[in-house]
Amino acid sequence: MNVHLKRWLTAFIAVPLLIVIIGYGSESVFALFIAAVIAAGVIEYNTMAFEKDRRTERVLTVIIALLIAVSAFSGGRSLMMATVTLSIPAVLAMRLLRTDGGGSLLKDTANIFFGVLFIAVTMSHFILIRMDERGITWIFFLIVMAFSSDVAAYYIGRFMGRRKLLPSVSAG
Repeated sequence: MNVHLKRWLTAFIAVPLLIVIIGYGSESVFALFIAAVIAAGVIEYNTMAFEKDRRTERVLTVIIALLIAVSAFSGGRSLMMATVTLSIPAVLAMRLLRTDGGGSLLKDTANIFFGVLFIAVTMSHFILIRMDERGITWIFFLIVMAFSSDVAAYYIGRFMGRRKLLPSVSAG
């Protein structure tokens, strides 16, 4: 299938869905949507960060990520940051109790924290922004900026670029 056709079909499906969820959905619906995005992102991250036998780490990362999203929705920034802060000793304690000897304790622990901070904390800020008086406008602005820069980078790279800067990362 043509790359451009695939992008356009995705846009025709995803953009109206985003408009409905962001513009017309309640804060609860939006928070559930963001929680689903966080879960999907963390699950995808887990496949890259952990070996297949590291089920405990995978589950722990998803649980903490979803707790952060729930705390952002139910208690705002303060509760979200308290959840992040309390998850640190909880993860460290659970990691120290792990006795199977597999994997690297430090690497797996760092992978849990990175996944939680990079995906869950970052994405949970969309929930916080949405709860602001002009949050809907700000979220649309952020999405338009992200899509615009992605499209611009793609087409500038296609027409002006001679070689990919990061071939292993580029969607091309």
